[in-house]
Amino acid sequence: MTPQPQADEIQVILADPNMAFCVAARRALEKQGFGVTLAHDGADLLSRFTPDQFDVVLAGVNLRRPTGLDILRHVKKHAPSIPVILLCDEDSVELAEKGISEGAFTYAQTSEDELDELADLIVEAIDSPEDDDKLESSDDENAESGPEEPKRENTRAVPLRLIHQITQAIPAKPLADVLQLIANASCQVLDAGHAVVLLLHATTGFQIVTAYESDHSGDSIREFIERPREGFAQRVANAGKTLIDAMTGPDPDEPPVQFIGTPMFNQKQLIGILVAYDLPQEQLIDLERIAWFEFLAEQGVLAIEFARLKEENEHLVPDDPTTGALKREVFLEMADREFRRSWRYNHSLTSIVVDIDGMSILNLRHGHEFGDVVLREVTNVCRNIIRSVDMLGRYDGDSIALLLLMTGAEGARTVAERLRIGINSIRLGSSHGLVQITATIGVCVYPRNGCASIFDLLAMTQQAQQAARRLGPNQIAYG
Repeated sequence: MTPQPQADEIQVILADPNMAFCVAARRALEKQGFGVTLAHDGADLLSRFTPDQFDVVLAGVNLRRPTGLDILRHVKKHAPSIPVILLCDEDSVELAEKGISEGAFTYAQTSEDELDELADLIVEAIDSPEDDDKLESSDDENAESGPEEPKRENTRAVPLRLIHQITQAIPAKPLADVLQLIANASCQVLDAGHAVVLLLHATTGFQIVTAYESDHSGDSIREFIERPREGFAQRVANAGKTLIDAMTGPDPDEPPVQFIGTPMFNQKQLIGILVAYDLPQEQLIDLERIAWFEFLAEQGVLAIEFARLKEENEHLVPDDPTTGALKREVFLEMADREFRRSWRYNHSLTSIVVDIDGMSILNLRHGHEFGDVVLREVTNVCRNIIRSVDMLGRYDGDSIALLLLMTGAEGARTVAERLRIGINSIRLGSSHGLVQITATIGVCVYPRNGCASIFDLLAMTQQAQQAARRLGPNQIAYG
């Protein structure tokens, strides 16, 4: 049996959108003797990665442009002997399992409770030899089943599984993630190295919206695909049908890169192009694979249309989904109306901005879900203190805005102090114990000199809030 390498001989490069996990993982692995390099994102990981420097790659499947699956394909193409362990959360396990079929050693969930297991997986990945027996067994099975059986798996069972994943993702995932999933599925259907989705913009033309190779050859490929008027995407658009083409590189000894592209129509209106490239050399693409490729493009159209309808529906809903307060746009529109009424009848009006202290630290230490809980609790305190005729809105990322109708300086001070005390009394349980919440508060009262609109009043209120911030947490400042 091959002896296991020592931890201090293993160099790991790590990137995941959950930065709290990354920091905890580096601390835990370094305690066990591993060398750990943290990358900011997928692009930073690829720019740092060299096969002679790192032994294992840890990449989050939820990374954006390039994703963990893009990193996996890059490593398998340029350094196939380097094991890749994919990182995922509970919602992206299926995507990580898909990565195993593409050559990942295994996957691990981004939980601090699993750090000891992660260390074991790294050592196991280094110690695992190339599984020649599995390859030979696979070849024997293919020989026994005849040439048609693998073809049916590639062209029917695999696409059906991918289509099922995509249809589940369309209502649940952001559009960018769904389009990336469609691009990844196109690679599997066509045995292609890479695939991208381009969307058509009225002013800028076709633009790639999914991950693509970011090295020098990738830049040439992007130019070949996106070039205005005569690029591959434009030629597919002009033809209105699937096209196959090839790009010859500067080295005549290198084989040309083969491309296939198909248009994406929504009710006869062209909205995008799906392109796969780096197709297998000297191998014709059968019609069934092309049909699946075109069907994946149709799924992209459905995803885009669903995202458009969802966005329109969100605009119709006046409340912020996280806090239940008015959305910023709705709040500003209604506040502007009330300001004009106060100006016309010479009524007092008070604007208050509540900004939660240390929100970025809370998100980093406890996660964004905990941050959402904080926002909801602070909003509830504000809602319980103001009157039903007053207004409450999600003003900025961590800020809540209040508009108190027919309220002068004395009433403003009373409400502001009640807000400060109420928010200061919030205690939330976390894995690190109870967390106390505080906020800095800015207050401005209208009428006042130099204030001719609700936007002037809110700007003055924000300046007061920033002055309170300079005093420290849990403070109030009056403009």
